[in-house]
Amino acid sequence: MAQILTAARPGGRNRDIPGIDEYGYAFNDLLQHMARSHYDYDLGDETIMAEAGGVRGGKLHVNQAAYELIVLPPIRTMLRSTYELLLDYLDAVGRIIAMTPGAAMIEGRSSEDAVRLYEHPGVTIVGSKEEAARALELRVPRLVSLLGPYGAEAPELLYMLKETDSYYSLFVVNNDRDRAVDVTVSTALIGCVERWDALTGRIDEVAVTLADGAAMRFDAHLGPADSRLYIIYKKKPPAEASVGGAAAGEARPSSGLAAVTRQADAVLEQAFGPSFRFARTMPNVLTLDTCRFRLGDADWSAEEEDIWSAQRRIRERLGMRPVHQNGMTQRYKWIHEPHPNDGTQAAFRLTFEVADVPASGVELVIEGSQHYRIFLNGTEVPSSPVGWFVDRSMDRVPLGGGLVTGRNELELHCLYRQALEVEDVYLIGDFAVSPDRRIVKEPLMLHAGDWCLQGYYHYNGSIVYQADYEHQPAAQRRFILELGDCSAVTVEVRVNGHTAGHIPWKAADGIDLTDYLAQGPNRLEIEVMGSPRNMFGPFHQASGGTPTTSCESFRKEGKERTPQYLVQTYGLFGQIKLWSVPAR
Repeated sequence: MAQILTAARPGGRNRDIPGIDEYGYAFNDLLQHMARSHYDYDLGDETIMAEAGGVRGGKLHVNQAAYELIVLPPIRTMLRSTYELLLDYLDAVGRIIAMTPGAAMIEGRSSEDAVRLYEHPGVTIVGSKEEAARALELRVPRLVSLLGPYGAEAPELLYMLKETDSYYSLFVVNNDRDRAVDVTVSTALIGCVERWDALTGRIDEVAVTLADGAAMRFDAHLGPADSRLYIIYKKKPPAEASVGGAAAGEARPSSGLAAVTRQADAVLEQAFGPSFRFARTMPNVLTLDTCRFRLGDADWSAEEEDIWSAQRRIRERLGMRPVHQNGMTQRYKWIHEPHPNDGTQAAFRLTFEVADVPASGVELVIEGSQHYRIFLNGTEVPSSPVGWFVDRSMDRVPLGGGLVTGRNELELHCLYRQALEVEDVYLIGDFAVSPDRRIVKEPLMLHAGDWCLQGYYHYNGSIVYQADYEHQPAAQRRFILELGDCSAVTVEVRVNGHTAGHIPWKAADGIDLTDYLAQGPNRLEIEVMGSPRNMFGPFHQASGGTPTTSCESFRKEGKERTPQYLVQTYGLFGQIKLWSVPAR
């Protein structure tokens, strides 16, 4: 926080928000680099350090935690208590790796003391996060090393290590969603290693190689977005790999389902698709996020624009503070204050196209329906909700039978006030949405591929793909379902109504259906679970998707905005295959 408070323009009044953001991004980048370099660390809170910090035995202690090396990120200032604690630590033969630029202030005031701290012989100055990691390697051995096939730390992998009285738990995750990683796990912790499969509950002992009794290592293969959980028992000796026996890292017996298509003795029993019967688990959705607006009896605005943008212009005209972005003062502190222009008549006009009028009707989903008079094609619709959708604040309002083929107009009239925030609205029901965002008839079958382009452009539920299979059991063979390429939050596989397994990430593909299949006809259901992403957005980022989503992701203008809608692909992308393999 002290770094943020000192990031002010001359005069100290207006905060340098872009500069603050840049500092935050750079700091997070440093933390990610350290994590990807496989160094465990804690973040030092200066207030806690002032209360519980001390130097004992050449280490900096914060309560019960002891640290033999400190990394100072680029900072502007530090507390006097921090300066004194670090100086005591350095005088006790402590070591600090300090990144430039270094602090030139103590508690926000220029100080020669801060400058002298960096001149201490126990301080190593580095200019980048890469140099900081290399300096760490020269001074502190890793407790856990994750080496890729070329002998360097594998940056795709992250780990978390925890200690209990009797064992250590080591969790390793592959942060790459597309590529597998072969890695050698090396650690100074020595003990019996078990691999726990958190998805299936299976536990296997892992053979390791010991290095002079000071470290052990074993190999692991992590598929895309895959993870491993290892338990290392302190008082139980490890199972050592032997010549001609189990290789270090192989679970005994071998765990997991191999890529069945690569087994020489795998037999393709049946392929399903590429066309499937299917069912939705939720109503389909058409998102309406653009409008024209007017205040009082004025003319409608000339051009359609995003609802958030229309609201910004309304609030500017009424002299109200903006709500389209989060500001420095949190909204709850002022949003409910009375405003002189509370009660101004406002209206929003939204349009949509209908090619096929749904037989079962359509509902409007809108936040706070009680604030609006709702008109569909000039006819007022009662605004009383009949329930909610996705969130309890989002009311479901039946629109009756007023939809027509072609262009439809939906008007929302309200008495605008400072506390009101008009949000995007949604149409839901039993219909499909074409890629050009018209309401059309639903398809009878769903083809392998992106379901957004087959009628479910803004859909936020699951699609259940259905298939029939005539099963003939075979002695000493297991039947494995291979899903193949797909896009989903997660996938559930059911056989005759019973859950046979889940596929939450690519490496978990390959569900053993043997114990669920009955001789004769069987019904397979593959529930591919979507998310609210395509209902809520963001849709109009000209640059495409970004690693993080914030309010700014939804507020794009000028060259940063595209009028087209960018959605996330979902669905099964190929045939589903059932294989039989020898029982193990």
